[in-house]
Amino acid sequence: MLIHWIVVFLVFLVTSIAHELGHMLTLLAFRIPIHRLKFGFGPVIWGKNFKNSVVKRLRIGLFPFGVGAGFDGDHLKFKLLGFWAKIFVFFSGTLLNLIIAVLVSFFVGFGNVIQPSVKPNDIVDISRIFVVLNLMLGIFQLLPFTRFDGGRIFDEIVRRYFSHKSDFFISNLKTTITVVLTSAIFYVYHFWI
Repeated sequence: MLIHWIVVFLVFLVTSIAHELGHMLTLLAFRIPIHRLKFGFGPVIWGKNFKNSVVKRLRIGLFPFGVGAGFDGDHLKFKLLGFWAKIFVFFSGTLLNLIIAVLVSFFVGFGNVIQPSVKPNDIVDISRIFVVLNLMLGIFQLLPFTRFDGGRIFDEIVRRYFSHKSDFFISNLKTTITVVLTSAIFYVYHFWI
């Protein structure tokens, strides 16, 4: 059982890296510098700054759980991006998670991925974990909270289409999106157990 949770942890790390890689590749395609890249969370135990590099600051946190990439939203190149380009930058991490989930399902066989594996930690079981965690992380990041990708997408959409609406309407819209996405996360999790 311990090996299973180690596998889950390692798959989650790979999934997190893939998510941030989606953002990074999109930012690089738009020629927007990556302000920071941090592996792990908590206090920084090692860091390095780079002058003439794609990544300006590299950090390693005390707790080796997840990864985060950041960019300067006030950077002129980002501000000059159009509405759909900004949405794509924020959505690109989730998009890569969804693409990975579909590709792994395709190669392993969708029927194999949705069924619990007879042998724990075999290739089908690990593939299943990979699909479920990619789907869950992708959907989770779409929640409309401030520091999430979904919060940034939500803010862009509100600025563009709903700036004239009341705070009450916006709050209800955010709550509705949260309930729908949370239900989707639990549905995907139910797939797993």
